[in-house]
Amino acid sequence: MKKSIKRIAIILMSFAIIFSFTACKKTSPSEVVEKDLKELQSESVKEVEVPYVNKDNADSKELEDKYLKWINMIQKFDYKIQDEKISKDGKTATVRVKISTYDFGNTYKEVAQEIKEGIDEGKINKDTDIDSYVIDQFLTKALQLKDKKYTKEVIINCKKASKDWEDDIYNNEDFQDAILGGMLTEAPNLTSIL
Repeated sequence: MKKSIKRIAIILMSFAIIFSFTACKKTSPSEVVEKDLKELQSESVKEVEVPYVNKDNADSKELEDKYLKWINMIQKFDYKIQDEKISKDGKTATVRVKISTYDFGNTYKEVAQEIKEGIDEGKINKDTDIDSYVIDQFLTKALQLKDKKYTKEVIINCKKASKDWEDDIYNNEDFQDAILGGMLTEAPNLTSIL
């Protein structure tokens, strides 16, 4: 009986020691960035609001389905954390991440060129619902992409919060451009085409 009590006491002490080590474990900026990247990849897209969609229209339903499939493609970006640098004061850090995804930026540029040609040739005119047309053309082409040919290295900024690190992936334009396959980079260049 005394041996059993000693065993239980030893087991409980072991759990207490293990728990104290894990409770004190601090996460690094890279670990926080990785956690947030994984969450972003697995977020549900069912609640995403689809622009230019009238839910009572059958064509809009098809456009909505394409849009949600495209959002799923965006979430399939690959990443590799390259390194992290913590400031001397320990209050800020940067994490360098390499993103690989589909070349949506080039697809965006191709669609813009086709739209310009369609306008020049009179195929697209004032009666065309240009917003829905452009979105449909882009999504149709984007969903055909098979290879992740776009890569970009980005810097994720982190700051020390009260207990842990926080990153800026949700408002970091460079990161957003990377997971969108360069679309944000291409957007200003398209004004010359259109």
